[in-house]
Amino acid sequence: MIPRQLISTRFFIVLFTITIVILGSYIFQSIQTQTITIWNPSLNTYEALHNKYSTTLVCPCSQISVSYGAFFNITYTLHQICSSDLVSPAWLEYLLPYSQTYTVYDPGDFFQRDFRSVGASCFQLLAPLCSIAKENIDEALLTLAKGQFANDRVISKSSFIQQIQNFNNTYANFIRKEFLIKKEWLYTTAQANQFLIALEINAQILMNNNNSSIIIADSSLAEFSYPNDNSISVIGTCSCRRDGYRCSVASILYYSMANSSQTWHYFIGMDVGCVPLFGLLKSSIDWWYKSAHFEQIGETFAEGIKTRSPPNIGSLDSNIRSRFRNNDGTYLEFNVLVDDMLIESWTSDVSRFDLFYSQCQPKSCSTTNSDD
Repeated sequence: MIPRQLISTRFFIVLFTITIVILGSYIFQSIQTQTITIWNPSLNTYEALHNKYSTTLVCPCSQISVSYGAFFNITYTLHQICSSDLVSPAWLEYLLPYSQTYTVYDPGDFFQRDFRSVGASCFQLLAPLCSIAKENIDEALLTLAKGQFANDRVISKSSFIQQIQNFNNTYANFIRKEFLIKKEWLYTTAQANQFLIALEINAQILMNNNNSSIIIADSSLAEFSYPNDNSISVIGTCSCRRDGYRCSVASILYYSMANSSQTWHYFIGMDVGCVPLFGLLKSSIDWWYKSAHFEQIGETFAEGIKTRSPPNIGSLDSNIRSRFRNNDGTYLEFNVLVDDMLIESWTSDVSRFDLFYSQCQPKSCSTTNSDD
């Protein structure tokens, strides 16, 4: 009987000891671990708490969905061509009365393409391309500003910046892709519809021998390279009907001499395509920066438009840095600019965490404090 009581006593003592240890540990942990709640924390308070309790801090947002326009801003500038004299109302209005009858080329020679006919069409294309790019960007940014950034709690500043930067890059690419779809649609339409150009570049309108019917003959333009203003090397031909998007010839700039005779030279940079859009996109933009070219342009148009004096047109400023300029000082084809929506700079402020925090409006921040 006594041994059994002894065993029971010892068992009770062991069980009691274990219970005391567990209870003591719980009380100890309860004393050491505390839940801290800060009401209506300011941004400075939040940042101080985050620096100290980054892994346990929770600050629920009272406004879960915040519009991007409240804290995210994008500014952009288009290439300076879009604000240049070449797209000014005065210059475009001056070109309106220009007629193909003013040209001085030999219709039988596809090299003889008067710059005035080509240039008038291209200048009139430049302005709407700039306008379309601007309208697309502005519309996309307006849509962006109304978009919602959803979070149920305040995220860290580093996470905020990373998310907004990623979103900015994704959205910028989306805007460009949407614009490229429209460009490719124009490209395909121009090639597929085979509209006849008044300048008879993409096709020749001919009469048969007895003048009883009209024949639409395909044009084969030369693929060329030109080492200087007055010589050209033909490296092949291509058909406007089959692959007009890659066909081009050099435009020619006519001007009068002192003795009233006319002379010419190849206008380096402005290509003549099967349709004006194709030629413009393949053209180099180097000549935009050469004042001598602009003087010649004004003079040659003045010879064709006698009713009014040409407005002053100036070359672009080569001192303005451009991301479309090569390391050797030359510039890219206009097609590259259009593919980038003529955007020269795109600046986004992704660091306005303070504005996001004020919109999130956390009513409290809670954290678990464990003292050593």
